[in-house]
Amino acid sequence: MSSKRKTADRRASITWENINYEDYQVKCVALYFCDSKYMTYPMPMTDMFQDYKAIEGHYFIKEISYEEFDAEEYSMTTTFFGGTKFNHKETFTIPQDIFAYNEGKIFFRIMNIQYSQKKDTYCNNNGNEVELLYSKDGNTIRLS
Repeated sequence: MSSKRKTADRRASITWENINYEDYQVKCVALYFCDSKYMTYPMPMTDMFQDYKAIEGHYFIKEISYEEFDAEEYSMTTTFFGGTKFNHKETFTIPQDIFAYNEGKIFFRIMNIQYSQKKDTYCNNNGNEVELLYSKDGNTIRLS
């Protein structure tokens, strides 16, 4: 196994060759912010979308192609005592209207998007999310 594949396998345990169901093919990895009321655990494969950039309650950030995501740039290393080191860092602006309450939680969500030409629809096949608690104080929003 090449070192590139070993590195890729450490990222969320994605094995690209094994994630195609029926006629669904890998499209991309998509990033979102999501209001907690729209979270399901986990988001089932049966959730189909006509447009993966317009999922209810999800704020689409960007997509990363399979080829780009499978590159060394997005790899990470994990050590027992040293924690996790990511090769890629990026800053995103969270849309203000996602903070609907004085306090609550939102999610940063990563989805493996697949497309079925036969059904002309997209679906989420696996992914992960990070919970962010927030509180508002006037015009200031604190994340924790």
